[in-house]
Amino acid sequence: MEEHHLLGRKISDDVVLVEPNLHRYLTAAMRKWPEILRKPDGGAPLIQSARALFSQIEHAKWFIRHYDRLPIHLVASHLKRLEEEGDRYWERDGLGPIDISTSEDKPISS
Repeated sequence: MEEHHLLGRKISDDVVLVEPNLHRYLTAAMRKWPEILRKPDGGAPLIQSARALFSQIEHAKWFIRHYDRLPIHLVASHLKRLEEEGDRYWERDGLGPIDISTSEDKPISS
């Protein structure tokens, strides 16, 4: 896994962990963004919104193009992280088990 600056390294220190192929794709896509989105903007809300939308769109494009391979890729990433980081690596990332129960499984609270 690699750290990816969602809005660009010059813009924000916020990062997410992504696999290397996705990281290369997102970085290449960012280089094609309009120049105004690749430079610090002093907090201009419309530019920040445009940048965030471009980032989400690029993620969506990649996932749509690779959707049929994602389960195999997730398994491969899991095995690699187990080998490199050991058991329960996800807890060190601050992640817990995913709740896959449906709304029908959960009692209705009042």
